[in-house]
Amino acid sequence: MANLPSEIILNIMSRMPVKSLARFRCVSKLWCEYIDDQHLKIIRGQQYPEETAIMIARTNFSDHPLISLYEIESKKSMVLKMKKIPSLEFKCTQISSEYDVPYILGSCNGLVYLSLSVKGYWSWIVRPCDIRVVDPLRKEYYELPPMNHPLDQKGIAFYGLGFDDSTNTFKMVFFTIVNEREEACAMVHVFGTRSWRQISQISLNPMIFTRPPNFPKAVFACGCLHWQDGYGKIIRLDMRTEEFGLIDLPNVQRHGAEHVRSGLVDLHGEVGYVYCRFLSSLEVWVLKQREWVIHCRFDHKPPLPAYISIAVIGCWNRDGDIVMETITKGVWTQLFVYCRKSDLLKEIKFIRKSKDFCFSNTFMYPSSLSSIHGIKAYSINN
Repeated sequence: MANLPSEIILNIMSRMPVKSLARFRCVSKLWCEYIDDQHLKIIRGQQYPEETAIMIARTNFSDHPLISLYEIESKKSMVLKMKKIPSLEFKCTQISSEYDVPYILGSCNGLVYLSLSVKGYWSWIVRPCDIRVVDPLRKEYYELPPMNHPLDQKGIAFYGLGFDDSTNTFKMVFFTIVNEREEACAMVHVFGTRSWRQISQISLNPMIFTRPPNFPKAVFACGCLHWQDGYGKIIRLDMRTEEFGLIDLPNVQRHGAEHVRSGLVDLHGEVGYVYCRFLSSLEVWVLKQREWVIHCRFDHKPPLPAYISIAVIGCWNRDGDIVMETITKGVWTQLFVYCRKSDLLKEIKFIRKSKDFCFSNTFMYPSSLSSIHGIKAYSINN
């Protein structure tokens, strides 16, 4: 290998899974230097989209309930095999019923974050002290420090994890209305510090905070965090400048008083917008250079279950086939894939721990070379 040109070595490594590269860093100092080379990240980003990782979160309802995070052992055709032992476990700070499941709130550069307060899918209010940021690759997690600010007591409407590539640090952001004068406030925590600071200016209409969507999930893409508000806009936060802005949603054709679910989703590192007409049809759009492009459209048809809502959770492969999860309570979640080329819907089969493994949530996220070094490597103290 030492005799090969560095361009060939980097090209070979750019085609390899992140998990393999993480192991290969331990082979020798030379291999470690190649894998840590910034040019390798550039090649992967330009030619080979990051593979999609899958994580499953579940809770056991007992006197001391735990949130368990499971990884997928293998992904072949339309079959997923779960690992028998969880990667990480956390004690729940609150759980309201045995039918509630923990929901992974979002991801950024291979890290995922979740709330230890389990209150059901529709309860999107969280507090910073309940959040854990997890590095699935290295089995590490990060706790946010106390905020010590009135915002911490409000129940926060918008939150998200982003990455500032100018300082090589992760940032967690929370913002909402804080007083009766409807003044907006945003707080940011830079990983590695033990404090929060306020973002000085928020040039947004405070009304957007009074009507958030059902589940205001953040999507990190192209150096920015994105949230859907309740007024037909997308809130955008640049992680370098910490400046807010607004983007219009795609021009979706609406039909009267139809029952609709809409929201943002991470599609291989791009912002996707899902517009789902209940039991009728579904559209997925992708934001490219601040312009919306239709990704796919299809009807609600078998094998999708009748009278059950679905939610898009990510891309199945590099062809952009869409993965959907059924939104049910008290039964095992089902996953389906829409194949864009064939216009077919297929069910994903699970090989899981046991038949009673019912109350769970499936989350998909792009893996990243950034997660190889662990969370602490991107803290400001390092």
